[in-house]
Amino acid sequence: MAIEDEEAAQAEAMRRFSEKAEELKTNFEERFLHVLPGNHSPAESVLLAHLMTCTDGYEDVRFIYDWNRRPKFGTGTIFSYLPDLSSIRARATFAFECLYGEVSNQLAVLIDFVNPGERLPFKIDNESRLRSFGFRVIQFTELEILSAPDACRERVEGVLWDMQSDLWLGSESEKPS
Repeated sequence: MAIEDEEAAQAEAMRRFSEKAEELKTNFEERFLHVLPGNHSPAESVLLAHLMTCTDGYEDVRFIYDWNRRPKFGTGTIFSYLPDLSSIRARATFAFECLYGEVSNQLAVLIDFVNPGERLPFKIDNESRLRSFGFRVIQFTELEILSAPDACRERVEGVLWDMQSDLWLGSESEKPS
């Protein structure tokens, strides 16, 4: 059946958008359910869902399963849940990397499960180790995540935007005039 007028054309466009939105929703749901380890907390589940749908201020972030197999060149922002950071003897609930060419900035997002808000030696050591390897660090408590997940996502998005902007502005300043 041929599309004969503008109204029919718009109806077809809306149908296709709905079809694509359902496809995207299904893909998000499948990835979300696939990555959860089974022993996750409600805070991890909520924050994962919010971070899977966040942006770096320019583009949507891209979820990857294996932090150690992330691309070393490209553009955009990737992130992983429960990344393997054993090579630097550190832990993070989420790790992000903003890429621009071969240059990158990294962010670790931690959920403070043990005595939330207390600066315990093992927490300080972990954060220091992450920072010494170039990570910026954000920490949330379970209560923060469960009571204001949008605010937590927006805080991460703000840092990602700063990181991505730093990369882009840095590359612009290196170009010859």
